[in-house]
Amino acid sequence: MREQLWCELESFSGSINIPWMLAGDFNETKNMEERDHGGDDMIRRCLKFNNFIENNGLIDLGYSGPKFTWARGSTCETRKQARLDRALCNVEWRSRFQEGTVQHLAHSYFDHCPLLISTAGFTNLPTCAKPFQFQAAWMEHHGFEKFLVQHWQNNLALVLALQHLAGDLQKWNKKVFGNLFRRRRQIWARLNGVHKKLADGSGKHLLKLEVKLRRELDDVLNQIETFWFQKSRMAAIKDGDRNTRYFHLSTIIRRKYNRIESLQDGTGTWIMELSDI
Repeated sequence: MREQLWCELESFSGSINIPWMLAGDFNETKNMEERDHGGDDMIRRCLKFNNFIENNGLIDLGYSGPKFTWARGSTCETRKQARLDRALCNVEWRSRFQEGTVQHLAHSYFDHCPLLISTAGFTNLPTCAKPFQFQAAWMEHHGFEKFLVQHWQNNLALVLALQHLAGDLQKWNKKVFGNLFRRRRQIWARLNGVHKKLADGSGKHLLKLEVKLRRELDDVLNQIETFWFQKSRMAAIKDGDRNTRYFHLSTIIRRKYNRIESLQDGTGTWIMELSDI
C-alpha cells in the first residue's frame, strides 16, 4: 500500500505547479543513519524511498531536536529507533517559505514524536556583523581592474594591504557597483519605455539606446548569475546557464543547514526557546 500511495502522489505532483508539502509518518528512512537497526532489506527500502523523493522533486525540510521520531522497546536489547516522520516540500514551497522549518517535539505515551512546522522559523537570532567576503561578480564590472590597481598599496605588508583593500571594496560596492537586482529592475523599466516609444513609430534615435541597454542588461544578468553561483557553493557545477532559481534554492537549503534552531544541554534536554538559546 505504501508504494501504491507513492505512485498516486507522483501522479498528483505532476499535475500541479503550486507550493505543496507532505508531512507525517512515512514509515521509511532515507538512509541507515536515520535508524539504529536493519539489514539489507532496509537498504533496499531506503533506495526506493529516495527514488520517490527525487522523482517528485521534493526537498527534506530537515529538523531540530531529537534525531529519531519513533521509538519502541522498554529495554536496551529490544529498543529500536528511527526517523520515520518528516516534512517534504516541492521547490515552489521552499522558495516561498525560505525560513520554514521543523521541530521534533518530545513524546509521552505515543511512540511517535509530534512534528511542529513553522513557515517562518522558530528562532529570530540577532544578526551579527558579517565578515568581508570577496564577490566574484565584481570582476565582471568594467571598472574593477582599474579600481584594483589604484587602491592596492604595495608599500604595506600583505595582511595590511588586504585589510585596506577590503574597506575600499566595501565602499566601492555601495557607491559604484550597487545593488544588482535594483539595477536589473531599472534597466528593464528603461527598456520597456524605449519599446513603447518605438512601437508608436517615434524616437528612431532610441535604437542606439536600446542596444546600449541590452548590453547593460546582459552584463547585469551575468553578474547576478555569478552572484548566486558563488552563494550556492556548488563545487560540482562548473558552468551556469543563468538558472539562478537553482542556485538560489541551493543557497536557501545551505542557509537552513547552518542555522541553529535548538541546543541540547549537558543533561540531554533540548532547548528551543530563543531567550534560553
